[in-house]
Amino acid sequence: MNPATISGVIGVIAYALILRQLYKKSIEQNLASRLLWALLDGMVAVAIIYKGGTNWKMPAAYSLGCIAIAVVIIRHSTWTWKGIHTFIAAMVLTGAYSWLISGPVVATVILSCTVFIAGIPQIIDAYNTPFKNPVLPTVLQLMGAAVSASAGEWNIIDKMFALACLSYFVCLLGATLIPRFTERNVEAKS
Repeated sequence: MNPATISGVIGVIAYALILRQLYKKSIEQNLASRLLWALLDGMVAVAIIYKGGTNWKMPAAYSLGCIAIAVVIIRHSTWTWKGIHTFIAAMVLTGAYSWLISGPVVATVILSCTVFIAGIPQIIDAYNTPFKNPVLPTVLQLMGAAVSASAGEWNIIDKMFALACLSYFVCLLGATLIPRFTERNVEAKS
């Protein structure tokens, strides 16, 4: 199996674990971030395919996983929309518009940067409530992004999204784990 396929399989497993924990209500996820990621990841997958890249399986798996998570969150009616989400939605539209004007390479750069920015609310949520953010799926997603970064050609189309995801998952894992070992959160869990 090639690295692009492995990263896609890891993504599916990670999202299956998130969905399981979400159904058990042992974690919380941010709906707006998930909806925007579903759009972003899907657009990046299409841009990679359109440009002839080979590293589209991870963003496709992430897009489908985000759609499934968004459906569960909506069914549980546990979501909010904040100003940052409106900003991110505008960036998604900017990425789509840039594709029309400049093509899939520029769109991939804009959308990949937006993927990281769209994760900021989830990083903040993970830091504020670290025990409600899943560790194992985050580690798997980090591994999937690392594998994806090793796949395909060394060009913007095949690497930008993987590197943006790798950066995001490092930050998310740090925001989840670091507070777990501080006195404030150890006491809060007791």
